[in-house]
Amino acid sequence: MTDNPNTVLNALLAANAPYNPLENEYAHRASSEAIKLLVERVVELQERLNKLETILSEGGITYRPEGYENHLNMKENYDEIYKRLGKLENGMHE
Repeated sequence: MTDNPNTVLNALLAANAPYNPLENEYAHRASSEAIKLLVERVVELQERLNKLETILSEGGITYRPEGYENHLNMKENYDEIYKRLGKLENGMHE
């Protein structure tokens, strides 16, 4: 049978130093500050993800393969890669 958690907690508290309200206040301030910093970081990450989503959805990442005059967006580049792979596979089966 396990001990009642409240009994265990009370025993631990009684065994430790007496309650100090200043330590509790410090802990609350530190926790509050940590939460504020985490919220700021989450907001910053969300803003960066939104920018990245915009860049990707507008074809903002481009690449100019060797022998091409123009840059290709990611979709065009993948289309070209798969077209070439298809040619290689078909050439191997002939």
